[in-house]
Amino acid sequence: MLTLTDLSFSYGDKTVIDHLSFTFPTRGIVALMGPSGVGKTTLLHLTAGLLKPTHGEVTSTYRKTAVSFQEPRLLNWFNSLDNIKFVLSKDRSSEETALRLLDELGLSAHAKSLPTALSGGEKQRLSLARALAVGADLLLLDEPFAGLDEALCVRAARLIQAANPEGLTVVITHDAKHAQRLEADVLFAGNGAPITHLKPH
Repeated sequence: MLTLTDLSFSYGDKTVIDHLSFTFPTRGIVALMGPSGVGKTTLLHLTAGLLKPTHGEVTSTYRKTAVSFQEPRLLNWFNSLDNIKFVLSKDRSSEETALRLLDELGLSAHAKSLPTALSGGEKQRLSLARALAVGADLLLLDEPFAGLDEALCVRAARLIQAANPEGLTVVITHDAKHAQRLEADVLFAGNGAPITHLKPH
């Protein structure tokens, strides 16, 4: 279970989230939508424990959390294959898992490439592959379809749907088509900052 209780967060004098309370569904895929700059990424970072609330709390009963960030946070001294293997156990199956994800996201040709040699869209796919490899039961994905063409969006959506069937996946997206493709429950983060409620669509 993932619960936000009277949650508030501010950057200096700017309040981004204001006394927000919400309990997410225990399992399934939730698409978090709302205007740009409203605070969706901040909310995701609070949920992941990467930011400390100004007030209130985030409670999670999930075993393991994985995040794919809006700006891919890759290990630039590791190649694509090793970026994924870094989050896996050190056995033969980890390489097989990493190679499969690279193939399914159209990155097989870049298995030995460093992130600095990849395009923005390729980095995004690699970041997504690494998050999916973790086997987390709380999966937080910030704009995972950014920079992907239609065919790759379809493949990425299929992988996201299959990655965490027993847990909760929260996906930030601006495109309703992506939410539909994921068959996600949609939550709207208000009409502008600060976020005071999450409204089911």
